[in-house]
Amino acid sequence: MRCGELLGLGWDDIHLEPAKAHIAWQLQKIKGELRRRPTKTLSSEPPLPLPDITNSHGCKAFQPHLHPAAAQPKVTEAPTRLAAGESWMGSGLLLTTGHGRPIDPRNFQRFFPARATKGEVPVIPVHATRRTCSSLLVARNVHPRVAMTMLRHSKIAVTIDISTQVSSSSTKEALKRLGNEFGEGVP
Repeated sequence: MRCGELLGLGWDDIHLEPAKAHIAWQLQKIKGELRRRPTKTLSSEPPLPLPDITNSHGCKAFQPHLHPAAAQPKVTEAPTRLAAGESWMGSGLLLTTGHGRPIDPRNFQRFFPARATKGEVPVIPVHATRRTCSSLLVARNVHPRVAMTMLRHSKIAVTIDISTQVSSSSTKEALKRLGNEFGEGVP
């Protein structure tokens, strides 16, 4: 997901049966004010199936936010709401500050490396996560049309040309296969 889409994701956008998220909103800072606005493209509208990792204890970076027991705001927000007391401002968003307010995208970018470290996943910039996902899909031979749908790109060229980084090992393997086709092994 794009950063703004993640921060604009509401509790009412998450469904457990089947596990999917409707990515219809994004959080943007406009003239110093955080606003939840509709997504820009029609390619963002179809529901996004949630991978099994979001329903397990294996996703340390974002627990308890996507765990089934916490998929209801009352369960997840209760301790935070209690700690915030009267300053609690429920926004209906999945990811919020300790007072239930929307998270400023700049603040999210600042604390993202610490959350990645805590989750024991490689630390990369927030804006590189979609490109990394695309590259991982390509490395696992996921068809570009499937990757395009998952990443909600409007054009396949975006998925292939912009978001995909081809590793040197993939290039070497492709050249080796090509060489074998012509009877010349490439070391």
